[in-house]
Amino acid sequence: MKLPTRILFSFVLCFAAAVSAAELKLTAPPDGAVLDTVSPIEHEFLENDAKRAEVPEKIRIRLENYDKDMAAFKAETEKAKAEGREVTMRDPKGWADSRANDWTYALLDRYKAENGNFRPLTWTVEGEVTDQTVLFSETEDFAKPFHTYTLTNSARPENLKLGVKYYWKVTAKDENGQTIESDVRTFTTLDRFPRFMFTPWSQNFRDLGGGVNADGKKVRQGLVYRSAAIHTKARSEDPRAQSEDERMYFYRDVLQLKCEFDLRGVTETQTRWDAGEPKLEPDFRRINFPMGAYNLKSDSVKKYLVEIFHTMATEDIYPMYFHCAAGADRTGTVGVMLDGVIGRDDQTIIDQYELTTFCFIRMRFCRLPGILFGCLKEFGPDEPIRVQVVKYLLSIGVSQEEIDAVHNKLVEE
Repeated sequence: MKLPTRILFSFVLCFAAAVSAAELKLTAPPDGAVLDTVSPIEHEFLENDAKRAEVPEKIRIRLENYDKDMAAFKAETEKAKAEGREVTMRDPKGWADSRANDWTYALLDRYKAENGNFRPLTWTVEGEVTDQTVLFSETEDFAKPFHTYTLTNSARPENLKLGVKYYWKVTAKDENGQTIESDVRTFTTLDRFPRFMFTPWSQNFRDLGGGVNADGKKVRQGLVYRSAAIHTKARSEDPRAQSEDERMYFYRDVLQLKCEFDLRGVTETQTRWDAGEPKLEPDFRRINFPMGAYNLKSDSVKKYLVEIFHTMATEDIYPMYFHCAAGADRTGTVGVMLDGVIGRDDQTIIDQYELTTFCFIRMRFCRLPGILFGCLKEFGPDEPIRVQVVKYLLSIGVSQEEIDAVHNKLVEE
């Protein structure tokens, strides 16, 4: 039976409305742009080393006293050894102060207030939509995309490699629950270290790769990561990011993880597990290295650094990531060792160490004698940190072959 024209026209209009009235359209950056994934405030931190390294008067006095205490301790140690007796003076090596100066505090206040505004990916939305998701892919067909969730019409690009061309688009669900997609654009990420990683399940996450070392050789990405421990509950306003599937998506699909180095003590880790911290075992191999931080003269630190480099040199563990609780002290110590073996220049090693400041757990003032960098200076006061690191590792029993193996794994020839 032939329908009247008026009825047929009404049917067509209703069908069109039911299909979708919503639309997504990408607005920035321009197609083919070069995109910097580091925010302006993070750049300001990195580009003002002299300002963030200024020593407040109170800390300067403590540093001066520390030098005197360390000199007195060394003299007492030598005297006790000559007299065949035990040292009675307390070793001041454990002194540390993680406070920063006023410039750094002010910058971090701005970071907390402003960094969420760094969302260079933007688009417009017409109609009612939900479940907005940004997809990134290295191939035009989006065969293996990475995603990030957003509750707004903008996003910060997350977990992308440096110096790589990406295709991107936005998907959402319209008021009828149907999936709609935006147009597709491309951008190329700026090939400049550092490479920040983002997951609501952890913080202070970075790739040790990216950029170049002091010899101008590229450092491979996606092999070694550093971070804090996994949170007991995901920190995200978007409920989609709080599921176990989303957590495993990050470690399995984004990192393509094989192995976890846990630097925490056994009791410390068990306490966290009892409190609800998710485990990655048995999905990924976990190795425990319950080491301390900073004091490179400690027998425990020496023991576990030897084991760490032996494992990294001889076993198929990559991609891997290492962490303690905050990703600051023990993780920072191992990170300096690895950056030294990679062959990073001094400024990059210091930057990498001090970037922990942005996780809000540790306020970093790294130029402290007698602790990590002070210990390394004993292996060549006028040498670059990378040379000091290698000399130190050789002195504690890490072989040159193991150092070379880790270097060759992480650095392109």
